[in-house]
Parts: sequence; C-alpha cells; structure tokens
Amino acid sequence: MTMPHKNSEFLYESYVHLPYVDEWEREAITDELLDICEPLSETRESAGAGMLSFNEPHINALFDVVPLVESLLKVEPNHVPLFHAAELVMVCNFPSLAEAVALQIAFGREIGVENRRRWLSLITEAKIHEMSVDDYVLELTNRSDFACDRVSRLFRGDEKQSPVGERLRLGIALLRRVIALVPTPYRAGLLCALAWLQWANGKRAISLVYLEEAARLEPDHTLVFGLTVHFSSRKPAWIPVR
Repeated sequence: MTMPHKNSEFLYESYVHLPYVDEWEREAITDELLDICEPLSETRESAGAGMLSFNEPHINALFDVVPLVESLLKVEPNHVPLFHAAELVMVCNFPSLAEAVALQIAFGREIGVENRRRWLSLITEAKIHEMSVDDYVLELTNRSDFACDRVSRLFRGDEKQSPVGERLRLGIALLRRVIALVPTPYRAGLLCALAWLQWANGKRAISLVYLEEAARLEPDHTLVFGLTVHFSSRKPAWIPVR
C-alpha cells in the first residue's frame, strides 16, 4: 500500500457523508499508521487486495481482533484512543478481518472467538494438505463445505439470530469516525465492515452507498464485489418482512 503525503489535497476526499474530525486527530492517527503499516504492506504485496495470505502479521492480527473490538466498544466513539483506532484500521485492511470485525461488533465476543477458531483451523488444515489457504478455501467452497458453519450463515444473514442493537449503534458510529480520520488508501476494508453493519441493521440502500465508495477507492477489492451482489439481492433473515 502506497501512503500519499499527509498534506495531499485528495488524501481525505470522500463521496459519502462522514462526521467532522479535527485535523490534529487526522495527523496523529496518520503518524500511528505510518509506524505500524509495514507488516500490512508486506501482506498486501504478497497477497493482493482481498486475498488470504496468512503470514505472521496476518495471524497476529487474527489473534488481536477479538480483544481489540471489545475494548473499542467499551467507550463512546469520540473517546476512542487514536492508537487503538489505528490498530482497527490495520486489522480491517487484512483480508478476512473486516468481516471478522463486523460480525463481532454485531453478535458479540463469542462469535469473534468462534470465527478466530474457524480460521486457525483452516490454516492448520491447509498446511496439512500442503495447500495455500486460498486454494483450500476454494476447494471447500466448491464442495459447499465452507459456507455451512454458523459464522458463515450469520455473515450471509441466513440465521434468525438478531444482532445486538447497542453494539450495532456503537460499531456504526465507531467505523464512521475512524473512516473520517484516516487517509483514503486505508478506507476500503473499513467501508466494507460499515456496509455490512448497515445491511445487518436493515439499511440496505445505505450499505450499498458505502460499498460504492469502497469500490471507487479500491476497484479490485474482492469483498466489495461479493457484498454488493449479496446485498442487492436480499435482506438478512432477522429483518422482518413487511
């Protein structure tokens, strides 16, 4: 990921409405990101946007995401420490972890732990079969074995279990603020997580606007296309039919 100069004219350009943030906060979180973006750059260069290359920084982020999300939801979004906000940005730019963040925000720590256990099991199984995680997941998907577990069903909206309303409120406000704080090269994964939360909250039209913005910023991001197709065709099972 190439980080543009912090004074670039278009560094914070957005086609969606975002909350106001102070310039000093933007400068501070950009400095935090510059300090921690090296492992992210290595992962993105080795995998490409949306691909599953579980190197050491990626696996570390998989472990970090559960306590990070819970700590962020314990405070109001305007009071989240900028270092923790920067950690969330990095996590959401690792493939598969924007989904993990969205699911845990909506359904709680238990789902976050279950999702982490699921991915660690997949990583281990892929190694046993001497396959990349990408190829192993593709093989499971072709056999319809990958999308039948509870975590996948929740992400697709196939379960009747409803998200926790207060967690949704806090998570949506948190992600909107963090997106406003960070430069555009870091926003696509966050926008995908935010779009899923809005879709889970019954706001399909709003979710598609966020995905359109993510596609504008990172056209090759595979999660953007998949979510756009899915959200355009259906609502979650927990949303009452009117």
